[in-house]
Amino acid sequence: MKVAPTGGPRDTEAAVVIETEPRNGATNVTTSVVRFVFDDYVDRSVRNAITVLPAVRFQTSYAGDEIEVTFTDTLTPNTTYTVTLGTSWTDVRGNTPAQSTTIAFSTGASLDSGVVAGKVFGASLASVSVFCYPQQQFDSASFSPRSVRPLYFQTLGTTGAFAIRGLADGRYRVIAVRDENRNTLLDGTEEYCIAPQDVVVAQGQAKDLRLLLGPALDTLGPIVQRIRASNQHVISLQLSEQAWYLDRTQPIVVSAGDRRDTAQTLWLDRVPSDMAFVRFASPLDTVRYTLDVPANVFRDSLGQGSASTAVSKLEDRQVRGSKFPDTATVRLAKRTPADSAQDLGVGDALQLAFTQPIDTLAVRFEVWHTSERGAHSIRLQWQDPTTLLIMPTVHRLPQTWYTSEFTLRGLRALNGSVITDTTLRLAHRTQQRPPDPGSVRGRLVDSLVTIAPTANLVMRFLDDKRRVVFTHKIDASRSIALDAVPPGTYAIDVFDDRNNNGRYDHGVIAPWAYSEQWWPTSSTVQVRPRWTIEDLRVVMGL
Repeated sequence: MKVAPTGGPRDTEAAVVIETEPRNGATNVTTSVVRFVFDDYVDRSVRNAITVLPAVRFQTSYAGDEIEVTFTDTLTPNTTYTVTLGTSWTDVRGNTPAQSTTIAFSTGASLDSGVVAGKVFGASLASVSVFCYPQQQFDSASFSPRSVRPLYFQTLGTTGAFAIRGLADGRYRVIAVRDENRNTLLDGTEEYCIAPQDVVVAQGQAKDLRLLLGPALDTLGPIVQRIRASNQHVISLQLSEQAWYLDRTQPIVVSAGDRRDTAQTLWLDRVPSDMAFVRFASPLDTVRYTLDVPANVFRDSLGQGSASTAVSKLEDRQVRGSKFPDTATVRLAKRTPADSAQDLGVGDALQLAFTQPIDTLAVRFEVWHTSERGAHSIRLQWQDPTTLLIMPTVHRLPQTWYTSEFTLRGLRALNGSVITDTTLRLAHRTQQRPPDPGSVRGRLVDSLVTIAPTANLVMRFLDDKRRVVFTHKIDASRSIALDAVPPGTYAIDVFDDRNNNGRYDHGVIAPWAYSEQWWPTSSTVQVRPRWTIEDLRVVMGL
């Protein structure tokens, strides 16, 4: 039978550089052209993967299995240059290289051979670069990676390994950044990690680094950015970020001339939300009002409070009243969890969310929470004027159906609207009983790394999504004795908790603070219910 040839197995290995001109380590270089030759044909995207340090202008030309880099600026005499071919390219079969390729050469008789090397760890290494600043760049109180571009940097491959070459002896500051917009600056929303200390290159050698990426740090609470009148009674506030908590005990005031009105109530659109609403009992006419919101009325997920609107420009906290009356009708907007859900926690609250703030002082209605064994004791709490929580006073039974019946007759919103839904019946099944915890016994071994005697070591157990499930402070004996560990399979790492706050800190930009020393391990442990793992040996370093 005649058939087309299969072509053999798919080529999954990326093209590699087999020759460079000039060669790596060359001195007294006078050419203005650098050439990379590959063992296979590559995509034209390779032209955009070139970095020259220190920075000079250049052009690239593509010829299938080679690429030429031509400098359009004159190279400085007696200077070491590095040309790096990054990882943001593919060969003609779509294979991406695992790591970058760098050649170093000198326009003088000697070559700076210093290297800052190491490895970056994170859930993903996409768009991650390592920024390296020589001392002349960071030796200033005003230095910030948000405004100063590094003299040296390297884009990472999939392995996370990096080696910035061609460095003179001296002191360098190193930061790993998820530089998604490729502007070689640390922007406010980008993940990063500052090295635990400045790196000293002496006689071309420096200590390797291990950098664990952490999230962008939010140092500000929510800010009221925009104020609008929704109707004669309600003003909406647009916040700069989502608020998780709010304080309704502080007075929010609008004023115009001699008139001064204090807010009747305050609520979030939902929790969390970047939109809040303020209601006033008396209608606001169409004149211009000034809104005063005290500090710390809103808080974000980190507990950081909002600033007072008094620090804003006057025009930014002014709002013109509306001529439209508040005619919105109240109704039940959401039930959490949904009816017939089978994942209700034994201690979880039921939540009813309404479209309008309720007159909680005058509300009267009945709630029955029952199972096959009869009524279950509950208590009611208004989370905010629009959200009612129904919480069990004792835990429910696992794997049991519960029925909740609400009689909402007479439920009235602050604008006078009355809810039309009079009776609501919901059914939920509780989750299975949580598994019993396990125990771990063993020892931490630091034979592969050097640990300072003053190190305050903390061990972390991480799940398959790199979330911290359990932490344990290691004493001087390096012994491990853990009880009540949730069942599961965990990876383990260790860090030096220098500030004794119980969590790993990846550095702060302003005021400047280095990250805490961190060590990965190759250890994993499977914790089973009611089971003790004996003689676990956790070796720091890989």
